[in-house]
Parts: sequence; structure tokens; C-alpha cells
Amino acid sequence: MRLRGPSYRPNRAKEYSGDAGALASGPADSVTTEVPALVIRDLSKTFYTAMKFGARRATSALEHIDLRVKRGEFVTVIGPSGSGKSTLLSIVAGLTEQSSGEVLVGGEPIRGPGPDRGVVFQEFALFPWLDVNDNIRFGMARRRLGRPAEMEVVQRLVKLVSLEGFERYFPNRLSGGMKQRVAIARALAYDPELLLMDEPFGALDAQTRSALQVQLMRIWQAYGKTVLFITHSVREAVYLSDRVVVMSAHPGRVYEEVRIGLRRPRAVMSEEFSLVERNLARVLARASGTDEATAYASD
Repeated sequence: MRLRGPSYRPNRAKEYSGDAGALASGPADSVTTEVPALVIRDLSKTFYTAMKFGARRATSALEHIDLRVKRGEFVTVIGPSGSGKSTLLSIVAGLTEQSSGEVLVGGEPIRGPGPDRGVVFQEFALFPWLDVNDNIRFGMARRRLGRPAEMEVVQRLVKLVSLEGFERYFPNRLSGGMKQRVAIARALAYDPELLLMDEPFGALDAQTRSALQVQLMRIWQAYGKTVLFITHSVREAVYLSDRVVVMSAHPGRVYEEVRIGLRRPRAVMSEEFSLVERNLARVLARASGTDEATAYASD
């Protein structure tokens, strides 16, 4: 028998629709014959720190994570510091190796990084010696389309992320929001099956962050990509997501899955949105062992 601790919530999902606070309980995933975009099975990760006299200290970052993401679904992972959110995304990206369990993308086990996954980090990870066009085009080498076809894709993406007129600008001349738009376009350029985003708007001011959230929704709807998104922000999670996976910490476990039943586009100032936001904040507070106000403070 495996003991998973008091915070574990197996196969439990709730839907928050903002309809007078109604909650609809149901299974975490419906039965389908379609191959999911992402499957995580019984995933655990332990880090080891070297101590004196050859001893090692083990730190469990993730424990028995199970998650299925449908094709085209936008899933956000939220949780307190120490819940292993970024570690989970790094494992899915193939940048970190799990200690046990498996990760399948498109039904195939991952073996390191691959072109089926595009990654956008919180840091502005652009090449300073390349302009906007060439930064976007950099990730397309594996597609071997030829320069004319590559430039056609680049031009389409530049327009999609509203950077017309800045194609020949280098990163040091771009604002933080513009740099992240270039990073998103570069991740889309090689047509990955799965888009992984690790707090991509966390370093931006509130106004720029809100504008990029709206633009990300437009891009997601245009391309229909499957997205796994990491955030600390309850409001961001409600605005963007089809489903929110709430993590608990030390070690990181799935505490609860919450389906967001609000219609798009979502109005953050509406009563329905506020109700769903408060409900998610309460779930996060329980997972964190804190009060609701602390959960809101992360926004």
C-alpha cells in the first residue's frame, strides 16, 4: 500500500462556472479513444544534496503525480513555493530527468528535449546577437523548410504577436513584453505539439501582463495548441485555463483539479469571474495551509 499523505485527492475534479457558486463534481478525465497530448503517470522526483563524509540528503520535490492533458486543452498548474511546479514542467520539457514514473507526449515516452515541445521561460531567453526575425526563425532548423518558407512562417508569427515594424530590432531595444512575444513566436515556429510556459509573464508589470494574457488567448485560439502553463497568480489561472491543477508542497502533489466553466472571452471584473476566482483561491489556500488572503497576495 502506498501512503500519499493527507493532502492527496485521487481522481477528483470540480467545475467552477460562476453560476451562483455551483460546483459540479465529476471524474478528472472523461473516457476517450483519442490519444492525449500529455500523460504523466506516477511521476516522482527526488534531489540529492552532497553532505559531509560522502553522505547525501534527499529532498522529495514531486511525489506520485498523475495528469492527463487533452489535445488543444489549456491546463494551468498553480501551487505554493516548493510545490515542484517548475520541476514538473522541466521534466515534461526533457530538461530534468524524473526519479520514477513516466511522461508520454502524443503517446510516446519522452527522451530529453524534442521539437514536439516548445518552451517559454520566465526569463527573456533570446539570443542577443539575433534580431527579432532570426530569433523566431532559429527554432525552425529541424523543419528544413528552406529560407523562403521559413520567412513566410516568421512573417505570419510576427503579425500574430503584433511586432510588425520591429523585425530587425535586437533584444536590447525591446521591452520586456515584446521580448516575451518574440519568445512565444519562436516556440510556435517549429510547430510543437505541446507548448510549455513557466511563469512567462511573472517578471512583467501588471498592465503588460494583462495585455499579454489577452494576446496569448488569441494565439491559443488561432493555433489550437495544447498548453501546460505555470503560474502563482489565481486570476491569471482563471482567465487563461480550461482546467487548473492545484499542487500542495513538500513534496509536490496534486491536491485538486478544478475545471473552469466560464465562457470565453472572460471578463475579469464580472461577478461570475470573481466568484470562480474566490473559489480557486480557497482551494489554493487549503493546499498551501494558509488563509485565502495569502493566496490572493500572490497576484
